[in-house]
This record gives sequence, C-alpha cells and structure tokens, in this order.
Amino acid sequence: MFHPFDILTLDNGARLIFTPCPGTRGVPLANSLKSLKEAGAQAVITMMTLAELSENEADALPSLCADFYMDWFHLPVEDSCAPEAPFEQAFAREKTNLLAIVRSGGTMVIHCHGGSGRTGMMAAILMLESGYLPAQVKKQVQLIRPKSLTSPVQVSYLNRRYGYQQQRHNGQTALPVETYPSGANLSPDGPGA
Repeated sequence: MFHPFDILTLDNGARLIFTPCPGTRGVPLANSLKSLKEAGAQAVITMMTLAELSENEADALPSLCADFYMDWFHLPVEDSCAPEAPFEQAFAREKTNLLAIVRSGGTMVIHCHGGSGRTGMMAAILMLESGYLPAQVKKQVQLIRPKSLTSPVQVSYLNRRYGYQQQRHNGQTALPVETYPSGANLSPDGPGA
C-alpha cells in the first residue's frame, strides 16, 4: 500500500505535491515519507497545528523528514480557518526559502489533514507569490483538488492578502474565473507519478 498524492507541475518545472497528512491513510508515517521522497520531494510543508499532528500520531514528521533529507516547514493554520499570526510569522520567516524551491524548479509536498483545504490555499499562496494570476491559480489548483479554494474564510484571506476581488456565483464566494494563457503547464500527474 502506498500513500496517496497528486502533483501539480508549474510552468518552470517546479512540482507541488498535494497530499493528506503522511501516515494517516493506512500507510505508516515513514513509508508515506519514503513514497514522497521517491516522488522527488525536497521539502514538506505542514499546514496542521502541532496538536493535530499529535492527534494523528504524526509527531515524528519533522525528524523523519530530516532522516529522508527533506526540509520541513511548519506553517500552521487551524482546520477550516484562515491563516492567523502563527502562520504569518512562520511564512515571513520561511518565504524566501520556499520561493527559492519553487523558482529553482524543485519539488515540495504540501499537506494538511485531508490534503485539500489548507493544502490548496498554501499552493495558491506560493503560486501567487511566484507571479501567477488568481484565475490561473484557481484553475490549476482545482484541477488537482476541486474542493480547494472554496472555503469562504480562506478565499477572503487570499482576497485581502493578494488584492483580488471576490465574485459571487450562485451565492458562493469564488476567485475570479478566466482562462489561463495558452502554454500554461497543467500536468497533474496522477497518484504515484
């Protein structure tokens, strides 16, 4: 059995691996991280709080990442919430390192508990910080995780932080929708790729 994940390949070849919390899908934590390392991961971004990691018996994640020679970044956001001070402080501290991995065409894992909400939001933040347009971000992230970027509080955070307008569609808050430029690399390699 292997840990499930999906990959979003960006224009420059950087890869964002979307995944549920390693060790929580019937695969031991070490085996999950081994699968992610074999997929090319250089770094792991954990969006869960330390309490959530403990509740999910994933406390050893930071040390196991080191054992697999993957950098570990902890950017905690409470489940179903927008980023608050702990995230903002951690992101301010690690932003340069994270964007360097993206710019160099590296591969990083992003996970929360289920691998959609906070995971998709973090992927969006990295893409927006890398110069992608909001519509490109929404389109590409939702190809990988259709439920990402649908939480009103997280969309509101992205609107405030990155300055794009909310639009209403059938009563739902949504990011602006438009087509992405031709030649955009949408390569959602399926699980195990």
